[in-house]
Amino acid sequence: YNEQWLFQSSKKFTCRGSNNKASILYPCTALAVFKIVQKFHHQMHKWNGVTITIINRSEIFGRPLAVMLANEGAVVYSIDKDNILQFRPGGRLGRVGTTLEKCLEASSVVISGVPSPNYSLPCEFLQPGTLVVNVSEYENISEKSILEIPSTKFVPKIGKVTIAALEQNLIQLHAKRFYKE
Repeated sequence: YNEQWLFQSSKKFTCRGSNNKASILYPCTALAVFKIVQKFHHQMHKWNGVTITIINRSEIFGRPLAVMLANEGAVVYSIDKDNILQFRPGGRLGRVGTTLEKCLEASSVVISGVPSPNYSLPCEFLQPGTLVVNVSEYENISEKSILEIPSTKFVPKIGKVTIAALEQNLIQLHAKRFYKE
C-alpha cells in the first residue's frame, strides 16, 4: 500500500502522504472493514464514545484500520500476540494493561483477523448488540455462539467488499494519474 504509518516517540500516530484525506489510498482490507462497520453503524456520524477491538495488528490490516477508526473518534484496542495498544482520538497511542476479555466486554464492535485455524474468539465475553466481523480466511468465530447473543450482528466474510475497495483504489489512482488532482 502507498501509505506508511508512523508511530513517533511522542506516542502519536499519523499517516504520511497527502494532506488531502480524500486522496489517501488505504489498504483494501482495512478500507473494506471500515466501510462495513460504517454501514452497520450508519446512525453514527461521529465515532465518539464507540469502543472497538481489533485482533491482529498487521501493517496492512490491523494497524491502518485502528488509525482510521481512531481518527474518526473511536477508542480502539489493537491486540496482537505480544501486547494490547489503545489508539485514541487526537493521535494518542499507548500500551494498556488489560486483557482480551476486558476489551471484548467494553467493545460494541469486534474485528478478528487472526490468520490461524487454531484460534477461537471467546464469544462469552461479547455484549448484546455487538457487531462482530471475521476478516480471517478461517472460521475462528463460532457463528452459533454469536447468534445466541441478543441483537448481535455477524459478518462472517468480507472478500467481496475487499474487492470493491480495491476497485475504488484503482479508480482513485487512475484519476490521480490522468486528471492530476
